[in-house]
Amino acid sequence: MSNLNRLRLNLPWLWLMVLLALPGCWGSLPSDCPPECMGADLIGRDMAGARLSKATLVEANLRRTLLERADLSEADLSGAGLAEANLANANLNQALLLGVDLTEANLGGANLSGADLTGANLTGTNLTGADLTLARLWGGNLSRAKLIGSNLTSTDVTGISLANANVSGSNLSNTNLNGAWLSGADMSGSQLVRTALPGAWLNMTNLTGSNLNGADLSGASLYAANLTGADLTGANLSGANLVGANLSGADLRGANLQGALMEVADFIVDTITDPVIIELNEADRARLAQDADLCGSRYDRQTQWPDTFAIPSCVILVD
Repeated sequence: MSNLNRLRLNLPWLWLMVLLALPGCWGSLPSDCPPECMGADLIGRDMAGARLSKATLVEANLRRTLLERADLSEADLSGAGLAEANLANANLNQALLLGVDLTEANLGGANLSGADLTGANLTGTNLTGADLTLARLWGGNLSRAKLIGSNLTSTDVTGISLANANVSGSNLSNTNLNGAWLSGADMSGSQLVRTALPGAWLNMTNLTGSNLNGADLSGASLYAANLTGADLTGANLSGANLVGANLSGADLRGANLQGALMEVADFIVDTITDPVIIELNEADRARLAQDADLCGSRYDRQTQWPDTFAIPSCVILVD
């Protein structure tokens, strides 16, 4: 047989070897992977639609990996590197994602319900339309993340950072945001019904048209926040900092504002330690230092105001 004929016969095998060696293919995987992929180097691979339910991917390198529509339900990805990975519409229901690096990853439309993302880094991550119902995000970093229209109902995000994130139109009702850093975030049009926000930082946060009915904002810092048209009926704002906040058109019926700071004369701006405020130039900080704007807001006989606070004449009493 001539060398040319031999080459022709072996050509399909040669192409297969080339394909398996390419970074976007499934070649060179550990013998037991999946499901045992602990520490596996899967960087940049095309694993779209892969069935990895209950797989072990602890500390695996999945940077820039294509996992679109993949089934990772109940998988263990703790400590894995998923920076810039594409997990759009992936199923991560009940997945374990402790301390994972999801920086700049795409999780748009992903199912993360019941997932544990404690200590995860989601800086700049796209979570638009993702389902995070009952997920755990304790101490997670979602600064600059996009969560437009996401569902975080009953999610525990105690101590989370959402600074400068876009959470507009999302549902965070009954969510625990105790002590969370939400300064500079866009939360306009969000559902925050009965959400726990005690001690949270919401400085310069956009809450325009948001629903905070029955929310707990006691001791929260809302310095220069935009609450225009927000529903704060029955909300607890006792001891909150509202200096510089815009509450025009807000509904304050039945709200508790006892002990809240409303006037700039009662507050020392230099005591703010929030980086979102500190990083502003002096002129911008001076512009924000003003009394809370309550004009056009509504209140009733059940609304509780701070002692000695003079209710502005532009505030509307609703009988």
